[in-house]
Amino acid sequence: NLATSLANANTALSSNSLEVVLNATTALQAAINNLELILPEKGKFYRFKHPTADAYMLSDVYSGNAKYLAMGALESNKVSSVFYYGEDGTLLSYANGRYLSDAGSSSSDWTCLAVGTKGNAATFGKGSAVGRVGFYVGSASNRAYYSGNANDGYVNAGGSFGSNAGYDWVVEEVTYLPVAMNTTYGYATLCS
Repeated sequence: NLATSLANANTALSSNSLEVVLNATTALQAAINNLELILPEKGKFYRFKHPTADAYMLSDVYSGNAKYLAMGALESNKVSSVFYYGEDGTLLSYANGRYLSDAGSSSSDWTCLAVGTKGNAATFGKGSAVGRVGFYVGSASNRAYYSGNANDGYVNAGGSFGSNAGYDWVVEEVTYLPVAMNTTYGYATLCS
């Protein structure tokens, strides 16, 4: 297991033997490769983060193209960065109550669906690196959500996840929900 391999690797480093270090490294890499990917669980809230940039997928529309979702830094537990993974497999924006759309073709609108329009289930799978996840919505497995535009501030879709780091996401569970404060009037409203 990983803990044993890590302990053996630490011991090997102090041995000053190249052969012992190489054997421990091989065992450690094998343990890492066999780690089970923990995928999102239905009925929970999540954020989708770019693996190397401080940028999250937001349910806001990108200002440079009305067909793209925005990406941005997580400022004060930003409401638009939270998505609910429903029991039916859909991804619902916590901020606007709209489902994430399919990314069925290169001309698709990759933002959230119109209010009242039911979304399709999301499919999650292993990304291109350990601990990273890729996903698509609906049946278009060749149109995965693309995080590679983080520096440009938007999310779009295309290609397949699993072999291209641009389709990788780090999925973070949200354990408490943000409440947006109306800055003009200085209050927030809660309802259930």
